Amino acid sequence: MVLGDFEPEYLALPEEVLVTVMRDHQKYFAVEGADGKLASHFLAVLNTQVDAEGAEIIRHGNARVLRARFKDARFFWEVDQKIPLVDRVESLKERHLPERVG
Repeated sequence: MVLGDFEPEYLALPEEVLVTVMRDHQKYFAVEGADGKLASHFLAVLNTQVDAEGAEIIRHGNARVLRARFKDARFFWEVDQKIPLVDRVESLKERHLPERVG
């Protein structure tokens, strides 16, 4: 297992966004601090034995990929925040929900 870090500035994004990126997109585990709040760390499970140098290379690569994912998430979050939810109601009327089966 490798413990990696990311820039604390990303903690300004909603926790749900960060955890979804880590868990669903990268298969990493989010880390919480003693206060129960999300910390700027992640855990990645390795399915191979590596020495300290190999672990550092993997940690660095995983952090780089996560940083890119967080940059994308921040971009889309900021774009979405430019339009208030109340202004989206009209366009949502055009959406049709799938019919329930059963």
